[in-house]
Amino acid sequence: MKKILISSLLLTTFSYSFNLKEYVQLSLTNSNDAKLIQDNELNINYDYQLQKDKFSANYTPTSSFNMDSDSDTLSIGIRRDQQNRYGGNLYNTLEVQRYDIDSSDTIYTPAFSIGYKQSLLRKFGEKYNTLSLDKSSEQRKLIDLINQ
Repeated sequence: MKKILISSLLLTTFSYSFNLKEYVQLSLTNSNDAKLIQDNELNINYDYQLQKDKFSANYTPTSSFNMDSDSDTLSIGIRRDQQNRYGGNLYNTLEVQRYDIDSSDTIYTPAFSIGYKQSLLRKFGEKYNTLSLDKSSEQRKLIDLINQ
């Protein structure tokens, strides 16, 4: 019984044997610290994309309906908002408005508006608004240097 157990133990040890370099590499790549570094790398990439998307344009559909005793109004359109690096917000809206004055008279009117909002005392300046983007960009560069 002992001979069979010892021979099977030697056989399994022999079949799964690693040299020292392979063993160290395998243990380092599967350690908790290595998994934590990989997760941090993913989080840094997600954070960079999130900060970059903060300055991209957002499109929102708009609609309204008003009913009065004299007329009905229906408005359908799209609004585009985009935050710039100085803290302002540029927006424009394109709408089509439909007025029903009587049951026989309908008027269609296109409407376009453009605007810009800038706070004077809060979120002013390019360095303030791009700080999180610059920080995540530098973290991403550091991860790229580590992975080389």
